[in-house]
Amino acid sequence: MGRPAYRRPALPGTSLDLHAAYGTGHAVRVRVRAGGDGPRWADGLDPLETLFLGTVWPEYYGDAFRFANACDTWLRVLGGTPHWPAIESFVADALDVSREFDLAVGSPQMYRPLRERLALAPAGLRRLPRDLLPRKILRGARCLTGPAPGLRLPGPPPDAAERAEGFHADDGGHVPASGPGLTALGGLTAGLRLLRIDGGLGVLSHPSYGSIGLLKALYLGLVHPAGDKLPGDLVNRALAWALGLPAESPLVRVVDVLLVSVERGLETEETLWHLFGLPELELPVSAADREWRSSTGTALRRLAQVRT
Repeated sequence: MGRPAYRRPALPGTSLDLHAAYGTGHAVRVRVRAGGDGPRWADGLDPLETLFLGTVWPEYYGDAFRFANACDTWLRVLGGTPHWPAIESFVADALDVSREFDLAVGSPQMYRPLRERLALAPAGLRRLPRDLLPRKILRGARCLTGPAPGLRLPGPPPDAAERAEGFHADDGGHVPASGPGLTALGGLTAGLRLLRIDGGLGVLSHPSYGSIGLLKALYLGLVHPAGDKLPGDLVNRALAWALGLPAESPLVRVVDVLLVSVERGLETEETLWHLFGLPELELPVSAADREWRSSTGTALRRLAQVRT
């Protein structure tokens, strides 16, 4: 007889015990490591992502990019609530255990000493109300469902054709790779230049870039580390980054035009004309929106950096 599937932790009353959720997530990781059922990438989760896995299991959102985006979105929402100290306490305990036992935060050996440390936490730092659990917060979340259904693309400005001509003539050599003034338009121009240099477009003429080429370019110009080789999964990374942006970010209007254009198979010129109808295209992009947050094994490290 096979081993029973791991279930979501029981919901006592109206709240969830975070430490029980961490135990469930760790059990899934152990099962995956032993060759059992579960996503292969679960073995690389850090303690905070392991906790998140335990709160949503048996759901895991399909792939590592979607899982990381879902975890990041959930944490972002929790950060604006009175229950955030429970997460901060968990992160502090994990970092203390990592230092005390000289363990990497993603090490399987973290589990036992961290559980012992968590058992000492005050009861108020152990539970989250049901309304703040991922399955409710993430219902209809942009990171999982994409742009709003039926999203209407902005109309092109009167000078759209002229602006498109100027855009294609710009080789992007003057656009800075970093700095507080970099706009989405600047990132798009710089990214296309990188794609041309590295042959990542697969085409020579700008009409053939397509909306997917523009999305790849925006990711490269804003997020991809300067000087690094182009990743083999560039399209998937560009899509993951675009979907992982906070819904309230001004940049979302830009990437949603690109995502909808990709979905509808729009050509380069038509996509650009719609983009030129957005004032957000020429707004400076925040450092947070230029950060890659869609990989597993990184959630706890990012919060640790914020604490310091």
